[in-house]
This record gives sequence, C-alpha cells and structure tokens, in this order.
Amino acid sequence: MADRSGKPRKKSRECRSSSSSSSSKELLVIGDADRLSRLPQEIQSDILCLLPITDAAKVGLLSRTWRSTWLSLPKLAFDYRTFPEMENKVKFIDQTLARHSKSSVKTFELHLVPLMKTVWIKFATRHNVEKLVLYGEIKKNKYLPDCIFSCRSLVKLDLALHGHVLTFPETVSLPNLRKLKLKHLVLYEPELSQDPFSIFPAIEKLSIFHCTIHYTEFLSVSSSRLIHFTMGSCIRNQSCSVRLRAPSLSKFIYISDDLETPVELEIPPHAFQLVINSENAYTRSNSNSNSTFDVGRSVIKATRDLLKCKAVELSHWFIEYLYMARDLWRQTPFALLHDLVILDTSLWPTNEHIKTLMVLLSRCPNLTKLSVRIAPSQREALQLPDVEFLLDFDAGVDFRRLDDVCIKNFGGEAIERMLVRYLLANSSDLTLMTIFMNDVMANGMLSKISEILGYEKSSPYADVIFN
Repeated sequence: MADRSGKPRKKSRECRSSSSSSSSKELLVIGDADRLSRLPQEIQSDILCLLPITDAAKVGLLSRTWRSTWLSLPKLAFDYRTFPEMENKVKFIDQTLARHSKSSVKTFELHLVPLMKTVWIKFATRHNVEKLVLYGEIKKNKYLPDCIFSCRSLVKLDLALHGHVLTFPETVSLPNLRKLKLKHLVLYEPELSQDPFSIFPAIEKLSIFHCTIHYTEFLSVSSSRLIHFTMGSCIRNQSCSVRLRAPSLSKFIYISDDLETPVELEIPPHAFQLVINSENAYTRSNSNSNSTFDVGRSVIKATRDLLKCKAVELSHWFIEYLYMARDLWRQTPFALLHDLVILDTSLWPTNEHIKTLMVLLSRCPNLTKLSVRIAPSQREALQLPDVEFLLDFDAGVDFRRLDDVCIKNFGGEAIERMLVRYLLANSSDLTLMTIFMNDVMANGMLSKISEILGYEKSSPYADVIFN
C-alpha cells in the first residue's frame, strides 16, 4: 500500500518480525526435511524398517528420495495388529507387493494374517528372501506351498500355521537354511519320514513348539551340524519317543506337560541341557560357562515362544526356572505377550513364585482366564545355585481383561491369601473367583473365609465362591 504522498508504506516492526519469524520456521521445517532426504539410502532404509509398514508407506510419499527407498525396502513385515482399523487389509498387501515387484526382499513376514494368499508366499520366494516368517493360516490349503522348499536363498524359516500339516515335496532344495522354527503344525508320520529334518544339510537351530506329533514309534532328529534343539509343549502319542542324534549339539531344551520325558539322547558331554516337565526338572552342563546365566537366557527365549499363543499350561518347575532368570522382566520380548488369553499354571506357595506370576500376568494385557494350582514346594530338589535378587514388582498393575480366576488346592496360608488379595484388588473386570480348598484349609476355615470375603475388590461385580 502507498500513503497520500504516493510513497510505499513501510511495514511495521511487528509485521516484519512476525513475517521473518514465520518464514524462518518454514525454512527450518524444509531444512529438516532436506537433511533427512540427504541421508544415505541405507540409513533411510533402516528408519523405514523400524516403522510399521503402513507408516513406512506414508513416509514413502514425502519425496522422490523416500519413495525410491520405500520401493527398494529389503524388509516387508505385515502385522494385522499394526493396522486394525484399515478396511481392506488384503488390498493393501496386494498393492504393496505390486509396487515392490522389482526389489530384492531379504525379510518377509506375515503376522496374524487370518487367511494368507499363496501368491504372497510365492512373491517372497521369487525375490530371494532370506528370512521368511508366516503366522496365521494359508487360504484354502492345509499344506504348505512347495515354493518354500525350493527357495535356495532361504536362511531362516519361521512357521506358525494352526492345523496345517507339515509335508515336504519330493525335491527339497534349501542348502542355506540354518534356522527352522515350527509352531502349531501337525507332524504326521504318513506324510513324513521318521527322520524328516535330515533333508536340511545346513540346519543349525531347530525349534518345535505347540505342534501335534502323530508318530507311532519315534521321531528322529539327526543332523551333523545341529547346534541348538528346543521342543516345547508338543502333543505326542504315548508310544512316540524322540530320538536325538546330533554330535555338534551345544544346547538342548525340552519343556513338556508329561509326567515323563520320553527322549533318547545322544548328546555330547559338553552340551547344556534344560529339561522341564510337570513333575521334575534338571539342568546339566559340564562346560565352564555360568549355568545360571545359561538357564536364564534359555528360559527367556523359550517363554517368548511358549506364550505366543492363545492358551498355555505351565508347570511349577517352569515358574521356578522363570524366577531364576536374572533380569527376566527387563527383557524386551516380555512386553509383547498380547496373544495369551488363557493361562493354566501351578506354583509353589512361596513369595518368589507369587511375585513371578504377578509380573508374568502384567505382561499379558489380553488375559481373560487364569487357573492356578497350589503345589507343595520342592525347592530343596532344585539343581541350581541359589540366586539372591528381587523381582521388579509393580503393585499398581491392573489386569483389565481378567474375567475368571480359579485357584485349586488352596490351603489358606498367608502367602496364598496374599495371592487372592492381590488379584481381587487389581482385576477391574473380574466377575468370578472360584477357590477349591484342600484339607489343610479346614483348620480355621471360617475365619480365613471371612477375611478373604472382606478383601477390597477392584471390580464391583466380582463374586468369590469357595468349593
């Protein structure tokens, strides 16, 4: 604008400072964006791989540089939990794979996808995938596609496919496969040989969890290069045993709900062994390494896989070894136990077991049903050195979805009443707690029942029934 003399009017000092301030902010934002765009593509790729894939796709729209990085991303991980509100998840996966048709995908993961397409798996095998993770169900097929077993680039294979029958084609070409993990699969003798894993010449780590094994006599696991073997919570025929022949084995972990452990072992004397079943447990190691450290690390890894399912049963021995693991609850995997809905466990009436259970429950945000059986303590039989440390114990945890609690063999001891009191005070959705009393509870039964019925309840709808 001009004044009456025709000269242009100068901006006020406030306007100039406001204008310069806004422009500097704009330049700052643009400058930051430019700095990110000038990062090496390897670093940009690492950044995108750390994001949920839906967010990575949005970042790919920011500029040509980010688009180029997005379209050449070496890791594609689709997890339904990261985009629950998306209407057409299948369409998003189809479009993403179409845009990456010319890229080399090193890691391909499908987590909790209810119905996987075989064409998605074929995409991975055609693009020289090295790590393949499949969690869910394959659409219209109870058998694994043959393309998985002809992918010569494959190094790690992780399969969690509920009810799918494990079969191998006549020709298997996996010369580089070193790590194999099987979960929720059916191993059926007519479909497999008695030594099914001998076809993998480079296999070093083999893990089998929650699988159903239909073998009439024995399942043999033999490999000259096998280093680690883990079997946990598998269902087997009573007549079926597991024969292990692995001269290079350094670690063997066996976790079962059976009363006995029907395994035939040929393990080198230096190998670490951890065996846990419902009535017994032991560790063996002749190496110079710290056995307590080996136990803790082994339990952490096993628990991560055991509890990645809807329902699980744990023995009191497993709770004991869980307690023995140093820094257990500072480990990242224990913040991610979202799958567990039903937990059935036994424990000893000790302060350590109660604390361990409480911390475990705090890591299971979707748990709705809990069954606890109080068992006589057998700590004196534990073949481990004493470990003196205190578990981190947050008294302010709320088990929001816990609806049904059953406590069996309840003796009314102070530590057992503490368990009841804690659950009642921290379960805001609880509707029923059933307590099955043992013979010991008969002493002072009425006074103990009266005390329990007077405990504070977080849920106004919680009923406590004594049986």
